[in-house]
Amino acid sequence: MEEIVGTCTNWIARDILRFFDEKGIAVEPILHHSGIVRCELERPEGRLTQDQYAKLLKSLTRYTSQYYDYLMVKQQQSEYLQFLYSQSPDLLGLCLNSPDVEHCLQHFFAHRSLIENTNQIEIECYPQAWHLNVVSSGCNESNTLAAISYFILIYELLHNYTPVPKVTIYLPLSSTAYQSKLATAFDNQCVYHAGTTQIVIDQSTLITQHPYWNATLYALQLERVARLNTSLDEQTSWRQNVIEQIERQLGNQSSTPETHLLHQVCFELKVSRWTLNLRLKEEQTSFTELVKKVRVDKACELLTQTNLSLLDISDQLGFSSQAVFSRFFKTALNRTPLAYRNGHQG
Repeated sequence: MEEIVGTCTNWIARDILRFFDEKGIAVEPILHHSGIVRCELERPEGRLTQDQYAKLLKSLTRYTSQYYDYLMVKQQQSEYLQFLYSQSPDLLGLCLNSPDVEHCLQHFFAHRSLIENTNQIEIECYPQAWHLNVVSSGCNESNTLAAISYFILIYELLHNYTPVPKVTIYLPLSSTAYQSKLATAFDNQCVYHAGTTQIVIDQSTLITQHPYWNATLYALQLERVARLNTSLDEQTSWRQNVIEQIERQLGNQSSTPETHLLHQVCFELKVSRWTLNLRLKEEQTSFTELVKKVRVDKACELLTQTNLSLLDISDQLGFSSQAVFSRFFKTALNRTPLAYRNGHQG
């Protein structure tokens, strides 16, 4: 069976880096160590790989206590759920408008990849309770940190249905400093020195119904979240970062040799050619293939949706001449640009 590699939305990384900024901790070395470039953080729908996110969390371990404070303050001031909703309103809106807690959690775990699926979660459903286990991978400290952030999110969702959700949270923590902070966050429902990292949700909480459930809105939200989930792959890839930069560079200049285009894209992404090509190779593609894709797609668009001459189109796409553009197009689609345009008129 093919292994599923998790990804994480970049706004989680931005929030973690905001914490570092507030503490006066240098961010650039952390980004470099995590293999994250600025463009990935700035893309509205950008995502990080599982490896990048794991390295970012590992960089937090020296500041674990301070980061717990950061999370607890956000939770106690009712800012944590507001922040999550502002970044992912479709998924959080569905979870907050489900008929009961069980449906809320079902939808969250079915579509949690919209936020992240780097944490390995195992769900065991028993008649009396649900057991949600965070499977350890890598550094225990960073794994526990990720789990606590996760449990806070789940606990905040449960708060939407009941004032004090009946849960038991098992954590391998031994520090009393951490324990006092977490006791407040989870209403003294934690068990420490545990051999597992787990939240157990009692059946009495699972069956709690939403007092103001809107069935019409719920149906629309389900459809919207399902559509978003199907389009997720394009958001996860480094390939998409590169495509966007190629499109931007082709739009900025004409008669662009591929070597110069590669230099410009690397400059904008703040990576070396070696790094760019290595990451594309990991996604089974290459810079040359992406340039070809962008040029073919854009050529088809310009031929069918504008009245630009072939010379203008070839210039806009960075070809040295109309003849070179025509040969490229015919090789790619087995039709001349003029034949393609005539075939799509009307």
